[in-house]
Amino acid sequence: MASQPSSSSKGLWAERRALIALERHGWRLLAQQWRCRWGEIDVNLPQGHKCVKLLATSGSPINTPTKPTAISYARVSSGKQKRDGDGLQRQIEAAAHWAATHGFTLDPRDSFADAGFSASKGQHLERGAALHQILEAAAAGALGPNPVLLIEDVTRLSRLEPLDGLERVFLPLVRAGVRIVLVEDGTSVDAQTLNTDQMALVMLVLKIQAAAAYSRKLKTYGLAHRAKNRAAILDGQPVCPGWAPSWIEMVDGQWQFSAFAPTVKRLLDLMLEHGSHVTAATLNAEGYLTPTGKGWDQTNVLRLLENPALWGARRIADPDHATRVQEWRRSVAAWELAGKQGPKPLKPRRTYQAVPDTYPALMNRKEYDQLMAVIAKRVRSPKEKGRRDQIRYIGQTLTKCRCGAPIGVRHVNPNGPRPLSYLFCRGRERKITTCTRKMIRLEKVQHHLLSRLQLKYLVALVEGDAQAAQSRAAALIAQRGVLEATLTGQEQQLANATAALKAAIKAGHSLDVFAETIDEVRSAITETKNQISAVLADLAAIQGEGLTEQLDGAVRKLMLQFAKDAATVEQRRAVNKLLQRLEVQITLDTATQELALQVGDGDPQWKPLAPIARKAGLVYGIADPDCVHEIVGGGYVVMDWDAGRGVSHNPVESEMTEEERLARGNAEAAERENSDYFFLPGGYD
Repeated sequence: MASQPSSSSKGLWAERRALIALERHGWRLLAQQWRCRWGEIDVNLPQGHKCVKLLATSGSPINTPTKPTAISYARVSSGKQKRDGDGLQRQIEAAAHWAATHGFTLDPRDSFADAGFSASKGQHLERGAALHQILEAAAAGALGPNPVLLIEDVTRLSRLEPLDGLERVFLPLVRAGVRIVLVEDGTSVDAQTLNTDQMALVMLVLKIQAAAAYSRKLKTYGLAHRAKNRAAILDGQPVCPGWAPSWIEMVDGQWQFSAFAPTVKRLLDLMLEHGSHVTAATLNAEGYLTPTGKGWDQTNVLRLLENPALWGARRIADPDHATRVQEWRRSVAAWELAGKQGPKPLKPRRTYQAVPDTYPALMNRKEYDQLMAVIAKRVRSPKEKGRRDQIRYIGQTLTKCRCGAPIGVRHVNPNGPRPLSYLFCRGRERKITTCTRKMIRLEKVQHHLLSRLQLKYLVALVEGDAQAAQSRAAALIAQRGVLEATLTGQEQQLANATAALKAAIKAGHSLDVFAETIDEVRSAITETKNQISAVLADLAAIQGEGLTEQLDGAVRKLMLQFAKDAATVEQRRAVNKLLQRLEVQITLDTATQELALQVGDGDPQWKPLAPIARKAGLVYGIADPDCVHEIVGGGYVVMDWDAGRGVSHNPVESEMTEEERLARGNAEAAERENSDYFFLPGGYD
């Protein structure tokens, strides 16, 4: 049985019919479905000093002494037909011509169209489609007396299997009193004709069968073509460029990155550090648009990340999806005929397989998996998300106790004048292990972790300034190229003007114009050369030692901020993200005051915490030192042999061990060679 139309659909159709009738008598639409605090007025029409406010219902239609009216329906299946619009326009014009020829009125408001809806798949029958509205209105009796529906041919209404087409489209219409006119051959179908004309029903069935057969034929061709393309894709051949993602295009039979690739690369970089909301907002603020020229949102950011083309694989749909969708549509039709009893059958999801090493990759598979793991870690419960986002400890979520239990962070008096933070074993606290290790100050472990990072990784944390400098350098290089091209043209103009001046002298012509031109060109050349000199000076300042010093200064500033426990949340988060990307695993033993770092599948490297020496290394910018020793009484030695840098402090000289004296001697030798070495006999601030 057909589904009952909603009350809102009936009301809208009643408003449409009432509006058409009133406008034909000179009334003009002022407002429709006008709402205020006291209620709603469906239609508001003024005429001169008069105004009609109408509440329309789907009762008896308004009778007006006009020509009979008809409605038209047009449909095209493909996206290309939808964009071109030729098919729809042809059908609409044919319906208008038939109406005019046969004495019917075809108001544009009664012209319905489905663009990009497949009749063989039943898409034009789904909610939201124009034909679905017509079927609902017909069932509600809202089409008026003796309704006439104009279509180009049978295929516009159905390419379903014959029984499905009859049950779901044609019979519901004719039983509701609709007369269906096939504009192409002028034949019409209604209940009386089908009941009295012996051949009418036979011809209708034959036409429906022919439409279904043609659809099956097209499907067979389409499946064969898709199978051929699928085999070529599985073989790694560059085919079907229209299926490629937006950041990849085909040029001369080869895949290469398109102009959209830098946008995707920027998106990936942002997603390493931020969530989809911040990433979308940043892309929009920086002027990066989607392939359709619109702004970014969380949905299209996350959808892009699902594409395996990011790591070079081509996604191809499994071949049985169309069959499963057809079975689902039959199940839905049966469910509707049964009165919608029970839950509606779920539409099958399209499944894919990835063909690796097909496209040029923006990242390798391991980097992609790491990115998705970082994104997955951001999914926190509302209770814990805010606390974890503060990132008080740079080894957060990466540190475990030597007993195997995770390490937690506890804050004592966080809002007081002297807040303290500690790391503790959750296994001991929850009594799930036999661990007896005590808490330790967070700062001691944090100083140790940061000082063990290699300089290149610390530079990566502050390379935003370097990237800005590189961008500035690139802009200056481009500006230099433009100025040099301008200079070449000006020098050619000077040569031409000089040659013309010589010719004028020989011919005895006036020389004023030539001399003035030469002076202007020479002035322009001088100005251009000055501009080039200024650009070269700026470029030398960026590309020379200035950039290295700038990076070195930024790294030292970062290390000093951590040493003073003044690092910002953003800086702590950046270090935490860096450790995650490096796949660092941290193991802490507070009993022996040792910490192990393990990178990936490597072996853990244990070293003493040495918090005083590690902090001194941070204060004086010594990254990943080779020698770290603490001396009884608060002394220390920190050395980087390769860089020739070090710092030491020994308040009790007599208590130094032989190894410490050796380190001290090397440090003093380095100082004599004018290396960057600090000797602090009285300690440091």
